[in-house]
Formats: sequence, C-alpha cells, structure tokens
Amino acid sequence: MATSNFGRKRRRKPGDLSSLRRSLWAAILTAEGLCDDADAAVRLRALHAMATLAGSYLKTLEIAELEQRIAALEAQAAQPSVRRVA
Repeated sequence: MATSNFGRKRRRKPGDLSSLRRSLWAAILTAEGLCDDADAAVRLRALHAMATLAGSYLKTLEIAELEQRIAALEAQAAQPSVRRVA
C-alpha cells in the first residue's frame, strides 16, 4: 500500500542574500518585458510589480553592503592592535 504525503510539506532550506538578489533581478527583468504588452492592464500590473520589486531589490543591496562593512570591521577588530607609546 502506497503512502501519500499530501498533508506534509517539505521545508525548503533558508535562502541567502545573493540568491534573493538573483531572484529579484530575474523578476524585474520579467516585469520589464511585460511593460511592452499590448494590453494596458498587463502593462499597468507590470509597472506596479517593477516598482515593488525595485524597492525590495534596493533594500537587499543595502543589506549586502552593510553585511560587507560589518564583516570588514569585525575582521579589523579581531586583529591584534599595536600601540605606540610616545
């Protein structure tokens, strides 16, 4: 007798920032392609999606930059400092 997994959903691994940026950029490109559609409703939805995605993409860029800056500061703080006594 075969068992079914209809009630169970498999958890996905948590994503990282770079994969999120790639996904958002792909979605922006898709929405950009829809901006030339003949249907005005499709164009309007595509423009709205692009505006929303652009905000999310900008936020991920800012977070990535902050993560890099924090990592650099942590690396600098981990190095032993040499003080000169005058």
